[in-house]
Amino acid sequence: MRHGARLRSAAAMRPAVASVMAGTLLCACAMTVRAPEVYPRDWPPPAADTSGHCAALGGRYQDAGAYSANRFDHAPQVSLARFFWRNLRPEPASGTVQLVPGNAETWRVSLFRAGARGLARSAQLSRELTPLDVRCEDGVLWLQPLSVPSPWRLGLRRSDTGFLIGEERLSSRGNLFVLPIAGRRTLWYKWPPAGS
Repeated sequence: MRHGARLRSAAAMRPAVASVMAGTLLCACAMTVRAPEVYPRDWPPPAADTSGHCAALGGRYQDAGAYSANRFDHAPQVSLARFFWRNLRPEPASGTVQLVPGNAETWRVSLFRAGARGLARSAQLSRELTPLDVRCEDGVLWLQPLSVPSPWRLGLRRSDTGFLIGEERLSSRGNLFVLPIAGRRTLWYKWPPAGS
């Protein structure tokens, strides 16, 4: 008799358990995951650009930079050139990258690497950037994604001390089983001016 009573009470609990599970699933349907988007406190602050154009970004920067997610002393360095040339050979970041504003919304970007015995060499790679490649918004030069819509954006601006600051925005959407989820993450990069 006791066994039958247990089966009846378990059967009576099923709707309550199903209701709790359904409520949990409905609450999680619009779940958004966000990683911290905090600019590193120990980095030079981005300069306020009152001109609205990006010509102040023109200059020569070291190809090797740091990024906010790596806080270790011996962290690998991030290559600035790889954001302009996607098929660049994977080798340690070295040399300098020069950004030169052109007329209207065009730019020239060049990569310089040291030759044998440290002798300077001419530009190893150079390319023109058009409005299809970059867009200036409020003093931030945004690299245009290769596909639209894209989950990736990189904005470049200067700091008060001459560093080139990169703001990489990543977003994603997907499903976990039947639950839609979305996420956003911002990474920060900094490249020192050449010669520093």
